[in-house]
Amino acid sequence: MLDLTAKNIIDTIPKKDDLDNIIDSIKKYDTLVVSSHVSPDGDNVGSTMGFIKAINKLNKKVYYVLDDLIPGDLGFLCEGVKKYTSDEFRKINEDKYILISFDSADNDRICTSQSLKDEAEFIINIDHHNTNDSYGKYNYVIAEYSSSCELCFNLILYMEKVLDEKLIDEDVATSLYAGILTDTGNFKYESSSPSTLRAGAYLLERGAKKQEIVTKLFQNMDLNVLKILGEAINNIEIIGDKVSLIVVDIEMMKKYSVSYDQIDIITDYARDIEGIEVGIFIKQKSPGEFKVSLRSKNYIDVSEVAKSLGGGGHKRASGLSLYTTKEDAIKTIVEAVKKAVY
Repeated sequence: MLDLTAKNIIDTIPKKDDLDNIIDSIKKYDTLVVSSHVSPDGDNVGSTMGFIKAINKLNKKVYYVLDDLIPGDLGFLCEGVKKYTSDEFRKINEDKYILISFDSADNDRICTSQSLKDEAEFIINIDHHNTNDSYGKYNYVIAEYSSSCELCFNLILYMEKVLDEKLIDEDVATSLYAGILTDTGNFKYESSSPSTLRAGAYLLERGAKKQEIVTKLFQNMDLNVLKILGEAINNIEIIGDKVSLIVVDIEMMKKYSVSYDQIDIITDYARDIEGIEVGIFIKQKSPGEFKVSLRSKNYIDVSEVAKSLGGGGHKRASGLSLYTTKEDAIKTIVEAVKKAVY
Protein backbone atom coordinates (compact mmCIF):
# COMPACT_ATOMS: atom_id res chain seq x y z
CA MET A 1 0.00 0.00 0.00
CA LEU A 2 1.47 3.36 -1.06
CA ASP A 3 1.57 6.14 1.49
CA LEU A 4 -0.13 9.41 0.61
CA THR A 5 3.15 11.24 -0.06
CA ALA A 6 4.26 8.57 -2.54
CA LYS A 7 0.89 8.68 -4.30
CA ASN A 8 1.09 12.46 -4.62
CA ILE A 9 4.61 12.28 -6.07
CA ILE A 10 3.68 9.52 -8.51
CA ASP A 11 0.76 11.60 -9.76
CA THR A 12 3.27 14.25 -10.90
CA ILE A 13 5.80 11.91 -12.55
CA PRO A 14 6.10 12.60 -16.30
CA LYS A 15 6.41 10.05 -19.14
CA LYS A 16 4.88 7.10 -17.28
CA ASP A 17 4.48 5.25 -20.61
CA ASP A 18 8.28 5.19 -20.91
CA LEU A 19 8.55 3.87 -17.37
CA ASP A 20 5.98 1.17 -18.14
CA ASN A 21 8.15 -0.05 -21.04
CA ILE A 22 11.22 -0.12 -18.82
CA ILE A 23 9.43 -1.98 -16.02
CA ASP A 24 8.02 -4.53 -18.49
CA SER A 25 11.56 -5.16 -19.77
CA ILE A 26 12.89 -5.63 -16.24
CA LYS A 27 10.09 -8.11 -15.52
CA LYS A 28 10.85 -10.05 -18.72
CA TYR A 29 14.62 -10.45 -18.38
CA ASP A 30 16.31 -12.24 -15.50
CA THR A 31 19.78 -10.83 -16.20
CA LEU A 32 20.48 -7.10 -16.14
CA VAL A 33 23.72 -5.23 -16.70
CA VAL A 34 23.87 -1.76 -15.18
CA SER A 35 26.46 0.81 -16.20
CA SER A 36 27.07 4.52 -16.51
CA HIS A 37 29.49 7.03 -17.99
CA VAL A 38 33.28 7.18 -17.84
CA SER A 39 34.90 9.17 -15.01
CA PRO A 40 32.28 8.31 -12.37
CA ASP A 41 30.74 11.11 -10.30
CA GLY A 42 28.11 11.27 -7.57
CA ASP A 43 25.09 11.13 -9.88
CA ASN A 44 26.66 8.30 -11.88
CA VAL A 45 27.38 6.16 -8.80
CA GLY A 46 24.26 7.16 -6.89
CA SER A 47 21.85 6.25 -9.69
CA THR A 48 23.49 2.92 -10.51
CA MET A 49 23.80 1.90 -6.86
CA GLY A 50 20.26 3.00 -6.02
CA PHE A 51 18.86 1.02 -8.93
CA ILE A 52 20.95 -2.11 -8.30
CA LYS A 53 20.12 -2.22 -4.60
CA ALA A 54 16.43 -1.82 -5.37
CA ILE A 55 16.36 -4.45 -8.13
CA ASN A 56 18.25 -6.93 -5.95
CA LYS A 57 15.01 -7.26 -3.98
CA LEU A 58 13.34 -8.74 -7.08
CA ASN A 59 15.63 -11.79 -7.30
CA LYS A 60 17.18 -10.77 -10.60
CA LYS A 61 20.78 -11.30 -11.67
CA VAL A 62 22.11 -7.76 -11.65
CA TYR A 63 25.70 -7.03 -12.70
CA TYR A 64 27.42 -3.69 -12.19
CA VAL A 65 29.85 -3.31 -15.09
CA LEU A 66 32.14 -0.29 -15.31
CA ASP A 67 35.57 -0.15 -16.93
CA ASP A 68 36.79 2.63 -14.66
CA LEU A 69 37.69 3.28 -11.02
CA ILE A 70 35.22 4.54 -8.42
CA PRO A 71 36.44 7.74 -6.71
CA GLY A 72 37.44 7.02 -3.13
CA ASP A 73 34.93 9.40 -1.57
CA LEU A 74 32.05 7.60 -3.30
CA GLY A 75 33.12 4.10 -2.32
CA PHE A 76 30.77 3.95 0.68
CA LEU A 77 27.80 3.98 -1.70
CA CYS A 78 29.08 0.79 -3.39
CA GLU A 79 29.32 -1.36 -0.26
CA GLY A 80 27.85 -4.78 -0.92
CA VAL A 81 27.91 -4.41 -4.71
CA LYS A 82 30.66 -6.05 -6.78
CA LYS A 83 31.96 -4.10 -9.76
CA TYR A 84 32.93 -6.10 -12.86
CA THR A 85 34.96 -5.08 -15.86
CA SER A 86 33.53 -5.91 -19.26
CA ASP A 87 35.99 -8.80 -19.66
CA GLU A 88 35.14 -10.21 -16.22
CA PHE A 89 31.43 -10.11 -16.97
CA ARG A 90 31.80 -11.86 -20.33
CA LYS A 91 33.76 -14.69 -18.70
CA ILE A 92 31.06 -15.49 -16.14
CA ASN A 93 27.82 -14.76 -18.00
CA GLU A 94 26.13 -16.96 -20.59
CA ASP A 95 22.60 -15.55 -20.28
CA LYS A 96 20.79 -13.08 -22.47
CA TYR A 97 20.83 -9.66 -20.86
CA ILE A 98 19.66 -6.12 -21.25
CA LEU A 99 21.94 -3.15 -20.59
CA ILE A 100 20.58 -0.30 -18.47
CA SER A 101 22.61 2.88 -18.72
CA PHE A 102 22.32 5.73 -16.24
CA ASP A 103 23.59 9.29 -16.67
CA SER A 104 25.36 8.67 -19.99
CA ALA A 105 24.65 11.31 -22.63
CA ASP A 106 25.48 9.03 -25.54
CA ASN A 107 26.22 5.40 -26.33
CA ASP A 108 29.96 5.99 -26.67
CA ARG A 109 30.25 7.30 -23.11
CA ILE A 110 28.78 4.15 -21.55
CA CYS A 111 31.79 2.77 -19.68
CA THR A 112 31.80 -0.78 -21.02
CA SER A 113 33.37 -2.47 -24.02
CA GLN A 114 31.62 -1.99 -27.33
CA SER A 115 31.11 -5.74 -27.61
CA LEU A 116 29.18 -5.79 -24.32
CA LYS A 117 26.86 -3.11 -25.69
CA ASP A 118 26.49 -4.90 -29.02
CA GLU A 119 25.68 -8.26 -27.43
CA ALA A 120 22.94 -6.88 -25.17
CA GLU A 121 19.39 -7.64 -26.27
CA PHE A 122 18.85 -3.89 -26.15
CA ILE A 123 19.80 -0.79 -24.16
CA ILE A 124 17.62 1.17 -21.75
CA ASN A 125 18.75 4.79 -21.47
CA ILE A 126 17.97 6.82 -18.33
CA ASP A 127 19.52 10.27 -18.35
CA HIS A 128 19.05 14.01 -17.89
CA HIS A 129 21.65 15.51 -20.28
CA ASN A 130 20.20 17.89 -22.85
CA THR A 131 22.62 16.48 -25.45
CA ASN A 132 21.23 12.94 -25.08
CA ASP A 133 20.11 11.55 -28.47
CA SER A 134 17.80 8.82 -27.06
CA TYR A 135 20.12 6.02 -28.12
CA GLY A 136 18.27 3.26 -26.26
CA LYS A 137 15.42 1.05 -27.38
CA TYR A 138 13.61 2.52 -24.39
CA ASN A 139 14.51 5.95 -23.10
CA TYR A 140 13.60 7.89 -19.99
CA VAL A 141 15.35 11.16 -20.77
CA ILE A 142 14.23 14.47 -19.28
CA ALA A 143 16.81 17.24 -19.57
CA GLU A 144 14.95 19.54 -17.20
CA TYR A 145 15.48 17.20 -14.26
CA SER A 146 18.24 17.84 -11.73
CA SER A 147 19.95 14.48 -12.00
CA SER A 148 19.75 10.92 -13.20
CA CYS A 149 19.20 10.03 -9.54
CA GLU A 150 15.96 12.01 -9.56
CA LEU A 151 14.84 10.10 -12.67
CA CYS A 152 15.90 6.82 -11.03
CA PHE A 153 13.84 7.81 -7.98
CA ASN A 154 10.81 8.28 -10.25
CA LEU A 155 11.38 4.86 -11.79
CA ILE A 156 11.81 3.00 -8.49
CA LEU A 157 8.92 4.74 -6.75
CA TYR A 158 6.63 4.06 -9.71
CA MET A 159 7.89 0.46 -9.80
CA GLU A 160 6.84 0.07 -6.16
CA LYS A 161 3.30 0.90 -7.23
CA VAL A 162 3.27 -1.29 -10.35
CA LEU A 163 4.85 -4.33 -8.67
CA ASP A 164 3.36 -3.75 -5.21
CA GLU A 165 6.84 -4.16 -3.71
CA LYS A 166 8.73 -1.99 -1.24
CA LEU A 167 12.04 -1.24 -2.97
CA ILE A 168 13.34 1.96 -1.35
CA ASP A 169 15.12 1.09 1.88
CA GLU A 170 17.74 3.22 3.62
CA ASP A 171 20.57 2.02 1.34
CA VAL A 172 18.62 2.83 -1.83
CA ALA A 173 17.52 6.16 -0.37
CA THR A 174 21.08 7.02 0.65
CA SER A 175 22.47 6.34 -2.83
CA LEU A 176 19.80 8.39 -4.58
CA TYR A 177 19.97 11.27 -2.10
CA ALA A 178 23.77 11.43 -2.42
CA GLY A 179 23.55 11.64 -6.20
CA ILE A 180 20.89 14.34 -6.12
CA LEU A 181 22.90 16.30 -3.56
CA THR A 182 26.13 16.23 -5.58
CA ASP A 183 24.53 17.01 -8.94
CA THR A 184 22.57 19.96 -7.55
CA GLY A 185 25.44 21.41 -5.53
CA ASN A 186 23.49 20.84 -2.30
CA PHE A 187 20.29 22.02 -4.03
CA LYS A 188 21.77 25.39 -5.03
CA TYR A 189 21.88 24.95 -8.84
CA GLU A 190 19.02 26.20 -10.97
CA SER A 191 18.12 22.61 -11.91
CA SER A 192 16.80 22.11 -8.36
CA SER A 193 13.05 22.22 -8.90
CA PRO A 194 10.08 21.56 -6.63
CA SER A 195 10.15 17.91 -7.76
CA THR A 196 13.82 17.69 -6.73
CA LEU A 197 13.08 18.96 -3.26
CA ARG A 198 10.09 16.63 -2.93
CA ALA A 199 12.29 13.68 -3.94
CA GLY A 200 14.96 14.70 -1.44
CA ALA A 201 12.45 15.06 1.39
CA TYR A 202 10.84 11.71 0.60
CA LEU A 203 14.21 9.94 0.48
CA LEU A 204 15.02 11.35 3.92
CA GLU A 205 11.69 9.98 5.14
CA ARG A 206 12.67 6.58 3.75
CA GLY A 207 15.94 6.55 5.67
CA ALA A 208 18.59 8.32 3.58
CA LYS A 209 21.66 8.79 5.80
CA LYS A 210 22.04 12.52 5.29
CA GLN A 211 24.74 13.11 7.88
CA GLU A 212 26.88 10.21 6.64
CA ILE A 213 26.64 11.61 3.10
CA VAL A 214 27.54 15.13 4.23
CA THR A 215 30.46 13.91 6.34
CA LYS A 216 31.96 11.63 3.71
CA LEU A 217 31.45 13.89 0.69
CA PHE A 218 31.83 17.40 2.07
CA GLN A 219 33.66 17.24 5.39
CA ASN A 220 36.36 14.67 4.74
CA MET A 221 38.90 16.31 2.45
CA ASP A 222 42.37 14.80 2.21
CA LEU A 223 44.98 17.32 3.42
CA ASN A 224 46.99 16.95 0.21
CA VAL A 225 43.87 17.69 -1.86
CA LEU A 226 43.44 20.87 0.16
CA LYS A 227 47.06 21.80 -0.57
CA ILE A 228 46.73 21.23 -4.33
CA LEU A 229 43.49 23.22 -4.24
CA GLY A 230 45.43 26.09 -2.69
CA GLU A 231 48.05 26.07 -5.43
CA ALA A 232 45.40 25.71 -8.13
CA ILE A 233 43.49 28.73 -6.82
CA ASN A 234 46.71 30.71 -6.52
CA ASN A 235 47.41 30.06 -10.21
CA ILE A 236 43.96 30.95 -11.58
CA GLU A 237 44.19 32.83 -14.87
CA ILE A 238 41.54 35.44 -15.67
CA ILE A 239 40.83 35.77 -19.40
CA GLY A 240 39.20 39.05 -20.29
CA ASP A 241 36.76 39.80 -17.48
CA LYS A 242 34.29 36.91 -17.73
CA VAL A 243 36.36 33.71 -18.09
CA SER A 244 38.72 31.98 -15.67
CA LEU A 245 41.06 29.02 -16.15
CA ILE A 246 42.59 26.48 -13.78
CA VAL A 247 44.99 23.79 -15.02
CA VAL A 248 46.31 20.83 -13.03
CA ASP A 249 48.80 18.53 -14.75
CA ILE A 250 50.32 15.19 -13.78
CA GLU A 251 53.43 16.80 -12.30
CA MET A 252 51.33 18.91 -9.96
CA MET A 253 49.36 15.84 -8.84
CA LYS A 254 52.61 13.98 -8.21
CA LYS A 255 53.93 16.90 -6.18
CA TYR A 256 51.05 16.56 -3.73
CA SER A 257 50.62 12.76 -4.03
CA VAL A 258 47.01 13.03 -5.15
CA SER A 259 45.26 11.10 -7.90
CA TYR A 260 43.27 12.24 -10.91
CA ASP A 261 39.95 11.22 -9.39
CA GLN A 262 40.51 13.20 -6.17
CA ILE A 263 40.56 16.74 -7.54
CA ASP A 264 37.13 17.37 -9.04
CA ILE A 265 36.46 19.59 -6.04
CA ILE A 266 38.56 22.24 -7.81
CA THR A 267 36.08 22.55 -10.68
CA ASP A 268 33.57 25.01 -9.21
CA TYR A 269 36.22 27.41 -7.90
CA ALA A 270 36.95 28.49 -11.47
CA ARG A 271 33.36 29.72 -11.82
CA ASP A 272 32.73 31.02 -8.31
CA ILE A 273 34.55 34.33 -8.74
CA GLU A 274 32.81 37.69 -8.81
CA GLY A 275 32.17 38.75 -12.41
CA ILE A 276 33.13 35.41 -13.95
CA GLU A 277 30.56 33.80 -16.24
CA VAL A 278 32.47 30.68 -17.38
CA GLY A 279 35.03 28.73 -15.40
CA ILE A 280 37.34 26.25 -17.15
CA PHE A 281 39.08 23.46 -15.25
CA ILE A 282 41.57 21.28 -17.13
CA LYS A 283 43.06 18.22 -15.47
CA GLN A 284 45.51 15.84 -17.10
CA LYS A 285 44.50 12.19 -17.03
CA SER A 286 47.53 10.75 -18.83
CA PRO A 287 50.26 11.93 -21.22
CA GLY A 288 48.40 13.52 -24.12
CA GLU A 289 44.93 13.24 -22.52
CA PHE A 290 43.11 16.09 -20.76
CA LYS A 291 39.67 16.25 -19.16
CA VAL A 292 37.99 19.66 -19.44
CA SER A 293 35.16 20.71 -17.14
CA LEU A 294 33.12 23.81 -17.96
CA ARG A 295 30.86 25.68 -15.54
CA SER A 296 28.75 28.76 -16.27
CA LYS A 297 26.83 31.05 -13.97
CA ASN A 298 23.99 32.83 -15.73
CA TYR A 299 23.60 32.81 -19.49
CA ILE A 300 26.26 30.83 -21.40
CA ASP A 301 25.21 27.34 -22.50
CA VAL A 302 28.48 25.47 -21.97
CA SER A 303 26.95 22.26 -23.35
CA GLU A 304 27.12 23.86 -26.80
CA VAL A 305 30.81 24.63 -26.30
CA ALA A 306 31.48 21.08 -25.13
CA LYS A 307 29.45 19.58 -27.96
CA SER A 308 31.46 21.53 -30.54
CA LEU A 309 34.57 19.72 -29.30
CA GLY A 310 33.07 16.24 -28.97
CA GLY A 311 31.75 16.49 -25.42
CA GLY A 312 28.41 17.24 -23.86
CA GLY A 313 26.47 17.85 -20.69
CA HIS A 314 24.21 20.55 -19.35
CA LYS A 315 23.74 24.27 -19.93
CA ARG A 316 25.61 25.18 -16.76
CA ALA A 317 27.91 22.15 -16.38
CA SER A 318 29.54 20.21 -19.20
CA GLY A 319 32.73 18.42 -20.08
CA LEU A 320 34.90 16.98 -22.80
CA SER A 321 38.22 15.27 -23.40
CA LEU A 322 41.09 16.58 -25.49
CA TYR A 323 43.90 14.40 -26.80
CA THR A 324 46.84 16.67 -27.45
CA THR A 325 49.56 18.62 -25.64
CA LYS A 326 48.81 20.75 -22.60
CA GLU A 327 49.48 23.93 -24.52
CA ASP A 328 47.15 22.96 -27.38
CA ALA A 329 44.44 21.79 -24.96
CA ILE A 330 44.49 25.18 -23.23
CA LYS A 331 44.48 27.05 -26.54
CA THR A 332 41.63 24.96 -27.98
CA ILE A 333 39.24 25.30 -25.06
CA VAL A 334 40.03 28.94 -24.32
CA GLU A 335 39.36 29.91 -27.93
CA ALA A 336 36.05 28.00 -27.94
CA VAL A 337 34.90 29.60 -24.68
CA LYS A 338 35.95 33.10 -25.74
CA LYS A 339 33.97 32.69 -28.94
CA ALA A 340 30.87 31.83 -26.89
CA VAL A 341 31.32 34.58 -24.29
CA TYR A 342 32.73 37.57 -26.17
